[in-house]
Amino acid sequence: MSAYQKKEYQSLLDASMAFTLASDQTGEQPTDQGRIKTSAQRPHPDYQTTGPGLEYFFLGNGLITAVVQHCTVPSSGTSYGLYLMDPEHFARKSSTFLYHPESGVERTMVTVTVNEKLHSPTLASLDIHWEYPGEIPTVVATWRAGRCTVREELWCPIGVPALVRTVRVTNNGAAPVNVQAQAILYPNPMLFDEQFAFEEKGILEARGFLSLQLFSVDDALAHDRWVTSSIQGLGKGSEFSTTFVYRFDGSRKRFSKNQLSELRKKSSQAWKSTSVLKAKGMLEHLFRTAKNGLHAAISSTGKMDSGIWQYNQEWVRDETAVVIGLVMSGQERLAKTLLERMMEKMVNDEGVTLESSRWRGFDLYELDQNGELLYAHWMYWRWTNDTSLLKKYWKKIVAVAEFPLRREFWDEESGLLKNTREYWERSAPFGVREGYELTYQLWPSIGLAKAAEIARIMKKASLAERWMSASEHIKHSMLSSPKFALIESGRFIKRRLSSGEVQSVFVVPERSAMPPGVPLATEEVCYCEPDTQEALPIALEFVSPDSGLARNTMMEIEKLWNQRWDFGGYSRYHVASEPDSPGPWPFPTMFVARAYLEMGDSEKVWRALRWMYDVQGGKAGTWLEHFGDRPVPPLPPTGAVPWAWAELIIFFVHHLLGVRPGESELVIRPRLLSGLKEVRARVRVHGRLIALRIRKGRRKEARVAGRKLKLVKRALVIPFPKQDVTIEMTV
Repeated sequence: MSAYQKKEYQSLLDASMAFTLASDQTGEQPTDQGRIKTSAQRPHPDYQTTGPGLEYFFLGNGLITAVVQHCTVPSSGTSYGLYLMDPEHFARKSSTFLYHPESGVERTMVTVTVNEKLHSPTLASLDIHWEYPGEIPTVVATWRAGRCTVREELWCPIGVPALVRTVRVTNNGAAPVNVQAQAILYPNPMLFDEQFAFEEKGILEARGFLSLQLFSVDDALAHDRWVTSSIQGLGKGSEFSTTFVYRFDGSRKRFSKNQLSELRKKSSQAWKSTSVLKAKGMLEHLFRTAKNGLHAAISSTGKMDSGIWQYNQEWVRDETAVVIGLVMSGQERLAKTLLERMMEKMVNDEGVTLESSRWRGFDLYELDQNGELLYAHWMYWRWTNDTSLLKKYWKKIVAVAEFPLRREFWDEESGLLKNTREYWERSAPFGVREGYELTYQLWPSIGLAKAAEIARIMKKASLAERWMSASEHIKHSMLSSPKFALIESGRFIKRRLSSGEVQSVFVVPERSAMPPGVPLATEEVCYCEPDTQEALPIALEFVSPDSGLARNTMMEIEKLWNQRWDFGGYSRYHVASEPDSPGPWPFPTMFVARAYLEMGDSEKVWRALRWMYDVQGGKAGTWLEHFGDRPVPPLPPTGAVPWAWAELIIFFVHHLLGVRPGESELVIRPRLLSGLKEVRARVRVHGRLIALRIRKGRRKEARVAGRKLKLVKRALVIPFPKQDVTIEMTV
């Protein structure tokens, strides 16, 4: 028995004893023999998604999702743990494949034995960070094993349901040492009920929910629950390495080193074909992690959990943002797959779109979703020049465009769309009254205008005219109606009632029905203004970012920064009307950053970006939905929201680089932040790679493949390149 195995069996005994002895001192339960004292078994800290010091590094390829946990506060969870999931099936942390009820993910750590002394990662020496060899997203963990240093590299090869984990041990001592590296397969007993060691093949396998294998591509011993690689007499300064592989599929065939080398080459080629941003370290980190996060979160069939480990459901609005982020990050195939799934599974023949994986009825319908879906189709077409989805789903696209114009929503007096649910999904029980929500006008107006463009290329002139007329009507009413405009005191407002009155507060019909302690149950006045959705018309240039309307709106939104905390970030809305947990949210913070960039307020943009970088989750590049205590059962644990990754990509590509594919030409209108002298990037438009170099300078000009061109209103306008091209701009 190895040193690790001895420790493992002892830890199992210790864990069993600890949970037996852990008790609720006041808890007694009746039995047939009478009343006896019992103990309350407490879940492992890894059960929770939140806690001080927790970061999650996401890896994946559509066939497998892996999450590396780094925790610097022992009470919050295991310092270094690994979770595996099948992206086709949504999960909570406790239903991932390597999670164990008693030990969490403690047993997912690799151990290294040096001269019979067992070592595992400790907080004192552990560091986890991103690296990108050959552009492949790789989680690197370094730690010490006595006088040896250990470096682990984890990555997912494209095209196979596998996670590769290479362990490198370097002897820094003066004398040779014997080294042993071990990985354990200790699967979730709720999902796997059989386990095998195929010693002759060097494979461990667990069967149940699916087949999960663990093996090494090197010479190694597979026995019981362990895969062990070793070397005798590792000399001073020498390195010993072994590569473990976790795989779903049950083929019981190990990768050879040559096969793994080929997978690495193919993976590198795939990642090199995606978009690239080269700028200051913080900006590049945010872009890279957002691009990788989107790739890791979506299955090969286009299935996406809108709140990983939280909702286990799908929303059209979230996925439309992700489609745009994917196409702008050079992941067009995945964007197309996601759009196809949405049209097949999340939109019916009447144009009804799903939220939280279902439709709730007319009063609760999220009217923004139809417009956002039309906008996503338009964006995909503009970036790729691919009209196949428009042709394939034309009937459904027509239905999606027509649905918000139904009499159940369309109000002839106001020219606006109404219901009793607001953008953040509060409804009548939360104090929302029938009326007109800002985003429920904004997105249908934008979406119908884009649908009109699509109708023209589909040679449907009458529909194009109808949709453009409806779009303009909504926009005019929203901005100019004497009674119903969603503007008050020179700024945008979130909601106006069907009477024309502004709804600035929520009055809850039954406060006792609210979760105890939340602001909606306790605040004397539950203000719902301001709201970060009010930044969207500015970010999307629905109104001029240089206008007084924009300035006044953003001055009001500033009240949402550090509302009742001191670590930055914007909340969705005034926390006095919060039915959940007051605190800042990452993706609404990016709404505001996008608007400020269009307005030219670099100071506010830098502040938002630094917050995203410095806040918990920024190091790994995975942001939970919000930051704040969630003491209210039975709400789900806070999870990672892919929408935040999409917002970052849109910020960098659409706003900072200013890449805007038109119907017949390419427009590039950068907005470099103050202090950012140069940025380099690569994007793909209409299948052609465009290498960008944008820098600040006095002379405003551009060079396209060496040919000098003038800028028009700070923008370069050129025909779509017919081959890969380099563009240099001075702005």
